[in-house]
Amino acid sequence: MLYSDATDTRQMHTQLQDILDNERFSPVYQPIYHLGEERIVGFEGLTRFATDPIQKPLYWFHQAARTGLMETLELAVLESALQNLKHLNSGTFLSFNMSPSTLLGGSVERILSDYPLENLVLELTEHEGISTYQPIQAQLEPLRKAGLKLAIDDAGAGYANFRHVLELRPDIVKLDRTMTRGVNTDPNARALIGALTGFARDTGCELVAEGVETLAELVVLKNLGIDSVQGYLFGKPQPVGRYFRRSQNA
Repeated sequence: MLYSDATDTRQMHTQLQDILDNERFSPVYQPIYHLGEERIVGFEGLTRFATDPIQKPLYWFHQAARTGLMETLELAVLESALQNLKHLNSGTFLSFNMSPSTLLGGSVERILSDYPLENLVLELTEHEGISTYQPIQAQLEPLRKAGLKLAIDDAGAGYANFRHVLELRPDIVKLDRTMTRGVNTDPNARALIGALTGFARDTGCELVAEGVETLAELVVLKNLGIDSVQGYLFGKPQPVGRYFRRSQNA
C-alpha cells in the first residue's frame, strides 16, 4: 500500500508522541578524558530509544525535526539526562546536545535554572543551519555569565563547519570523528588538527577529539596538543551506574 507524505508524517508524529508519552527513551553517558590531567573530567549525555525495531538515535531526532516535535523531544531527553547530575564528582561536568532552534525557544533556560550551571556544557549541534547568530548569542549570554560552558559539536562537519566557532567563541570545540579517525595515517588530518590546536591556544578554547578508538590515534592526538578525547577507547555510552560510580575513584 502506498502512503502519501502527509499520511506518513502523521503516522510518524503518532509514533514519536507515543515514545514521548511513555518515555520510551533513556539517558546514557560517555566519558570525556583529559589527557593532561589523566582523568575523566566530564560525561556527554546521550539517548537510547526502546523501540521495535530499534533505530539509531539520529533517526528519531531527524524524524522529530520532520514532524515538528524536535523541541519537545530535545527538552524531554535533556530533563532525563539532568536527573543524574547529582551523581557527578565535584569538578566533573555533564554536557548535553541542543539544536539552535530549541535553544531559541526559551525553555532550555527555564529547565537549567534548577541546576548548577558551572557543572554543565551545552553542545550546540551542527545538524541545522543558522542564518543569524545574534539571537543565539543573546540567548546564551546570561547562561554563560552564570557559569554554563558552550561547546561546538562535530566541528568540521555539518552546516556550519567552523563558522559557529568564529561567531560564538565557544569554551570547547569538539572535533568530528571524520577528522580524528585514522589520524595516525592521514597527514592532511594531522596538519589540520595541528593548526586548530594553535587556534585553540590563541583563543583560549579547549579541543576535544571525538571518535577515538585506537591507541595509535590517541598517541598522535596527544602529540598534536589535543586537550581531551572521547570515544570507544575510553568507554562506550552506558547507563549512569556504569561510569558515575566508578568515576568517584577516578
